[in-house]
Amino acid sequence: MQQCQNSFGTLQLRCSRPGLPATPPAGHNRPLPLVWVLSTGGTIAGTGASSTVTKTNTYRVETFRSPDLGYLGYVDEDKVSFYRASTKRHTVNSEFDVSNITEFPKVDILYSYVEPNVATIGALLGNGVKGIVFAGTGAGGLSDLERDAMKAILSSPSGAKPVIVRSNRTGTGRVIARKEYDELGYVAADTLNPQKSRILLMLALTRTDDVNEIRRMFSEY
Repeated sequence: MQQCQNSFGTLQLRCSRPGLPATPPAGHNRPLPLVWVLSTGGTIAGTGASSTVTKTNTYRVETFRSPDLGYLGYVDEDKVSFYRASTKRHTVNSEFDVSNITEFPKVDILYSYVEPNVATIGALLGNGVKGIVFAGTGAGGLSDLERDAMKAILSSPSGAKPVIVRSNRTGTGRVIARKEYDELGYVAADTLNPQKSRILLMLALTRTDDVNEIRRMFSEY
């Protein structure tokens, strides 16, 4: 969310290096330069873009990676070195201002799989959800059961309908617009994984529930 909001926030860092002895060898106590990384849309983890970097391992130190698009640069003890920049909007170029928001719209994630229990969709709607992100199979696909359940909901003339975003559970790759989903008002997540899609949809819903506007936001951030 820090990447998407229009501000420079205070960044608190807690560094740990698992496996080092109680008294680290010379050089490990030296602070690393961490300035400017967030303002460029990056993270401290090897300066990967915040829109693509993700945790890839449960315990390994080098867990944070950008699997498809790679690092923006390196954070070494002499300096922060950038070799390319993110083309996505972030920080001071963002349209989102959360400084006066006390509660974000409810957005939840549904994991797509064979023969899912679609009662969970009804439960979310009953709980006042404003958006649903599907962690779809393959390139953001939904099962027949999920598609039928969502079609009935989105085609209904009554009640407020949630905004639906199609992401994927594979971890890498784009989810692109497809006619059969677009006609029902789905939003394609592009390269954002389900967790990041949820954050962007929460931010988007603070400004609008217009599907075309939200599609624009997902293409720009």
